[in-house]
Amino acid sequence: MNVRCFGRISVVLFAVVVSAVSIRAEGPASADTPQAKAAAAQAKAQAAQAEAQAAEARAQAARAQASKAKAEAAAAAAAARPAALPMPAVERLANMTPEQRQKFLEKIAPERREKIEIQLAKLDQLPPDQRSQLLQRYEMFQNLPQDRQVAIRLELQTLRKMSTPKLRELFNSPEFQQSYSPDEQKILRESLARQI
Repeated sequence: MNVRCFGRISVVLFAVVVSAVSIRAEGPASADTPQAKAAAAQAKAQAAQAEAQAAEARAQAARAQASKAKAEAAAAAAAARPAALPMPAVERLANMTPEQRQKFLEKIAPERREKIEIQLAKLDQLPPDQRSQLLQRYEMFQNLPQDRQVAIRLELQTLRKMSTPKLRELFNSPEFQQSYSPDEQKILRESLARQI
């Protein structure tokens, strides 16, 4: 047996002897004393509190990771999304005759053309005042920085799923007013006006 192995065995034997001596010193009845019971209960409570704190930390980390993944997905979607038509082009399209529109849209990729045609059909069906408001809101949206446009799009997707009372509560909350500029608030409110 080499010296290293002997040294490890000595340390282990020493630890066992110390444990045995401390167990004998406490005696078998020491666990039944009120102080021991109180100490055990306090240790259990502290362990439960530590576990709750660890669980909350894990939950916060999971929420942060989910939020980061959502932001990355939104950024990727924004990058993959074709650029929106600039406001002058939208106004021109909205004011063109069907023949002029068709000629203009023939130059656009088929999948994008289809989406634009659907949106233009919806725009054509609106009364003039609503159409004007929508075009103003679109212009306001187009003037936002790209990252804010992504944030507004994501927020609209979330808000469309909310009930009317929850929307009203959210729109009146200080968090909403601190999170969005007045223009952004107007875009969100007016985009959901039918729901509230």
